[in-house]
Amino acid sequence: MSVVTGIERRPAGRVPVWLGLVAALFGQLPAAAVLSEVRFQGNRAFSGRTLGSVVGAAPKQPVSEVGLERDARVLEEFYRDRGFLEVQVEKGLADVKGRWVATFYVSEGERARVGRVSFNGVADAFRKRVLRLLPVREGDFFDRAAVEAGAAVLKSFYLNSGYAFVSVSSATARDNAGVSVVYDVEEGPLCGIAEIRVRGNRKVRTDIILRAAEVRPGERFSHVRLLEAQRRLYATRLFSRVLFYVLRPESLGVADFGLPPPGRELEAGGAQPVVVRFDVAEQPFRGITFGAGIEYPPARVLGAVGWSHDNLFGHGQTLQVGTEFSPDFVGRYRFSADATWRIPYLVLTRVDFQTR
Repeated sequence: MSVVTGIERRPAGRVPVWLGLVAALFGQLPAAAVLSEVRFQGNRAFSGRTLGSVVGAAPKQPVSEVGLERDARVLEEFYRDRGFLEVQVEKGLADVKGRWVATFYVSEGERARVGRVSFNGVADAFRKRVLRLLPVREGDFFDRAAVEAGAAVLKSFYLNSGYAFVSVSSATARDNAGVSVVYDVEEGPLCGIAEIRVRGNRKVRTDIILRAAEVRPGERFSHVRLLEAQRRLYATRLFSRVLFYVLRPESLGVADFGLPPPGRELEAGGAQPVVVRFDVAEQPFRGITFGAGIEYPPARVLGAVGWSHDNLFGHGQTLQVGTEFSPDFVGRYRFSADATWRIPYLVLTRVDFQTR
């Protein structure tokens, strides 16, 4: 691959000798020189606007030979990631009637397709299912982002199937059929939740947190279930931060870590027990609100004040009390008050009971 270096002369203009010497000695033009235009030639698959968003060179930016060389390599990487494996990009720089113009000459070549998709470490029972989930198909144009997305899809599939410590990587190679894609999967052990712990709570009781999480010891590990538990804990409005961790028993220094008691056995026989720990940071449970406004017609002033408690009696229940006072301008007024008591759980069953 050849790369245009130095200052390119064009019939439309002539580069001063001293600028050429500075560029040759220091690899860039004086700081006062700025680009007036950036052009692309030979690009068919992507528009100039798209390529312009990839490179750093832009109008009013300082002219830099080093920067243009770097942009040429960035463009090649951009094309290769999208299947143009034989792309070549050359840069040019010219003084066109006193305006510095940078041009990138693109030779795209043919776009490669995915020839074969295979797996290492995937059980036969899972192969058809994961093939349907993958965004990469044999015969599609090669796209590295799609390959990486496929690895993320595979990992999510295993995480939600009980494999808490799965590892997934991808590799590509050129062959006669195009580009072959190989996914390497290290499943790790099938895991079940044997214990759930909470850390960081000061005023909210642990049993209230576990009830809201709705994750129970004995069930098969599922990453999406823990994400849902995290969202439910945030929805209580009791916490400013909720994080969860999946830990092996040995990492906690537990010598004899048993399975859950009878009635809470792990769903998956032979599963490795793991500990799920929720780390929380509490936020204020009480709040006061104020409001004011004007109603017309008839002309009337509105005023409101409210008080709320999101951990009533320490049970995660919500009490909201509010009043509204609205006088007019002839000596009459309107007053109202209301209260709402919300019970999100009845014993261990999720409900949404409200009374006013």
